Formats: sequence, C-alpha cells, structure tokens
Amino acid sequence: MKKGSIRYWKIATSSLLCLIYLVFNVHAISIGSAPGVYDLGLVDPGDKIVFRYYLITTSTSDLLVNAGYIAAHRGMYFNEKKNPYVFIPSQASEESIADWVTIVKNPVLVSPATKKTIYLPGGGVVRANGYVDIRLQVPDDAEPGFHVGAVNLNPILSGAGRGTGVSTLAVTRPVFVFQVSGEAVRMGEIVNIIGERTGESNARINVMFKNTGMETMSVKLSYLKIFDKVGNVIANLDSGLTYSKPGEVKVLPVDWNDERVKPGVYRMEAKVSYTTGYATHVLDVKIPDKITILPSKGKAKKLAGEFPSCSLLFYGILFLLIPLALAYFLLSGYNNLPYILALLVFLLVVLVLWYVLQCTAILNMLDILLFLIIIALIIYLIWG
Repeated sequence: MKKGSIRYWKIATSSLLCLIYLVFNVHAISIGSAPGVYDLGLVDPGDKIVFRYYLITTSTSDLLVNAGYIAAHRGMYFNEKKNPYVFIPSQASEESIADWVTIVKNPVLVSPATKKTIYLPGGGVVRANGYVDIRLQVPDDAEPGFHVGAVNLNPILSGAGRGTGVSTLAVTRPVFVFQVSGEAVRMGEIVNIIGERTGESNARINVMFKNTGMETMSVKLSYLKIFDKVGNVIANLDSGLTYSKPGEVKVLPVDWNDERVKPGVYRMEAKVSYTTGYATHVLDVKIPDKITILPSKGKAKKLAGEFPSCSLLFYGILFLLIPLALAYFLLSGYNNLPYILALLVFLLVVLVLWYVLQCTAILNMLDILLFLIIIALIIYLIWG
C-alpha cells in the first residue's frame, strides 16, 4: 500500500474511532415527575393545601433540583379536559397565582441511589428518586372557577459524573389544577370605540372592552376593520395580548398609520377575543380635524381640547410679547399708551391663563420658566 494511502487510511480510522467515542459518550439525562398533572379538586377561598410531586431521573449521579412556580402554558385554556384531570376553560380564571405558591424545601436532592416505590392515587406505580413539596395558600378574595399553575425544575449536577462526553438534559414541567368554589362566568363586551388624531397621516383607535364576568381574562383585539364611504375595507388592524380584571374597562389601543387617514367619520368593526369567547361591535367613529395626542419623550400625552391647539396658544403669547415691548419702549410719549398697554396686557393674561388651563398636561420646566417670566413682566408693566 502506498504511503499516501496509508496516511489517509489512518486519518479515516482515527476519525471513525473519535466519532464512535463521542456517540457512546453522549449521556441523556432526564427528570420526570409523577403525577404529570396534579388535580387538587375543589377548594374554598382561604384553604391551605400541601401536595407532593415525586421525581424520577435517569442520571447516574446525584442531582440538586431547584423548584419554583411558573405560569402554565396558555394552551391549557384552549382544551377542555375531564379525564384524567378536570379543567374547563370556559369556567377558568387567568388571575396570577404566583403569590399563592410556596416551595416547602429548596433545593431538593434527586439521587439514583434512592428508589422508593410509590402508588399514585390514579392507580399508577413509580420508583421515585426524590420529591418536592408544594404549599398552596388560596386567598380569601380568590376568583371562583378553575385555576392552573406549573412548577419549574432546574437541576444542577452535584456529582462528578463518570468519564467525559456530552450530557443532554430533559426536564418535564409538572402542572397542577384546582377549582375555587363559586360561580365562574367569563363574559365581556365592547362598550365604545374612540378615534384620536396623532399626526397628519396617523390616528389612534381605542377599543374599550369591559369585562362583565367574574374572572380575570386574557383579551386581544383580533381585528379592527375600517371602512370607507362605499364599504371597502381600507385598514385591518389588531393588537397584542393583555389581561382584564372583572368589572374593568380595558383600553385596547391600535395605531392607524396610512396616507388615507383623513378627518371624518369612518364605519369601524371590532372583534375582541377572550380565548373562550369573543365580543364584536360596529360603530361610526370620528377622526378629529386637529391632532389630539402629541408624542413627548416617547409617550403620547393627551391634550385637553382640539381648538385652539397648545402650539397656537404658545405662539400667540410670543406674538403678543413683541408689540407689548415695542409699545412700551418706543411709544413712551404717546398719550394713549396706557390704554394700548392695558389692552395688550389683558390679551396676554387671557392667553397665558388659557394655555395653563388647557395645556397643563404637557408642561415641562421650560414652559414653567416662560410663565414665570411673563407673569413677572406683566406685574412690572402694570405696577412698575
């Protein structure tokens, strides 16, 4: 065999041996829990419940596991379950239960040396390598209906392991469900749609959704269709997910940025989804002639009126200061000067007061300084 062929053969053989070594040194480690979904059944406000998940691992070394509460996946609210656990989304609350849950002992040891046979209530049998206890304190003001939560298991390899290689870790996330006693109702309605002008070709549409039920719900604006005068859809907008408490009127804002944004009345159709149902509303909505929301440091601050605008009042004040100063310094010998000054000062006072009352929502330090200067000037001109 030629030397070149021998060299390539050695390289190929070495590569194959390395590949075999890596393949057989990949350790798949998993941590499972039993039961996967714990059904705590019917509970009352004020109840305190302690329950236990048994942990099972394929690791050959001891593991320390930190446990903590985590919100359950939203997919739970899309499927009704009656076996092996009961969870009915149409009677469920989406209020946060993070403050209700406490891990009794943290971290916990999960050891392959510990193998305890456990008979589960549902009839299953597992050989547990550890366990984690959870305490649930249901508050007195808990909303009625079904609730769901989950436990996050964060393992830390405490043993040195054997040899070298690559370890892959798979961890399940146990879930628990319970039903708080009382009548559970998920309902809502769109009570209004309000249009505001934010720019020459920009508008903000606020869809007002009222939670008329007994449960906190996730809500989103599925669509807002805007029609022109002949019934054509000229915009189809939507918004992200938010949460609405019972009795709350939630504002779902959506921006309409288009060259076709013009002052006038538009037919609008809105649909708000709350996972287990939806509400629709059709309304004629006015987009104002004047800009009613101005951006300020990344935020929109609403103005109190449409006309005159705050900018118009501001420039009016500056405009009056010029003839006031000219009259005072250039017409000092004119007999009717006091009347002219009195008229200009009167107009200036009116504009300043108007600006303060109408535009106080967007005052900054420069505005306040300007007001102080103007007031001091007025006092000086009248009584100086």
